[in-house]
Amino acid sequence: MAITLGLYVGAFFFVGPIYKLRLGTKLVVVITSPSLARQVLKDHDVIFANHDVPVAALATTYGGSDIAWTPYGPEWRILRKVCVLQMLSKTTLDSVHDLRSKQVRRKVGFFYGRVELSVNVGERMFLNTLNVVTKMLWGGTVREEAPGWGGSSGK
Repeated sequence: MAITLGLYVGAFFFVGPIYKLRLGTKLVVVITSPSLARQVLKDHDVIFANHDVPVAALATTYGGSDIAWTPYGPEWRILRKVCVLQMLSKTTLDSVHDLRSKQVRRKVGFFYGRVELSVNVGERMFLNTLNVVTKMLWGGTVREEAPGWGGSSGK
């Protein structure tokens, strides 16, 4: 068995197709190999499904009762099945391709128009994702001018 030596550069640690990346205080694991992603998300999903629920998630998801925080068991399997077969199916994703592309183009235009300004990228990308999901589910988006979302001033 060959051992891949890791390359550490600042907050980035590289070992084969797995990246360990620190984004501020968050530790993120990035998997770049499709076969490895399949192992993690399909073959070993039980291992990754059981984890501690943060207090904020308990408060915002009615006690951790969504697919991200429900412990592995019958309820989690039903949520996963609905998510994979209904929400993330190829047909569903293909049907909203234009919507997703339009939202990404709008967000790129937003960033391009504020090249010289300070922009909270995390907040903006969260809002972009929220807008895509709400548009897919309910046909509307969150108003970007709402207080606390950076508004039109580019803060």
